[in-house]
Amino acid sequence: MDVALDTNEFLSDPPMQSVRFQTLLAYLRKTQSRLLIPKIVLDELIARYPERVSCSAPLQNWTWS
Repeated sequence: MDVALDTNEFLSDPPMQSVRFQTLLAYLRKTQSRLLIPKIVLDELIARYPERVSCSAPLQNWTWS
């Protein structure tokens, strides 16, 4: 069974390292299925990724006091 995900799933975990993604990727390998990324999802990811990075920028400058 091939799986297609919505843009929000990718944006919620860009490096795809959460338990949910690891479980999905293990399932895909085990069943020889594919992760499908529709063109519209890819286009939205490309458009929204800079927004995602800029939202996390204040956290990068945060330090313990």
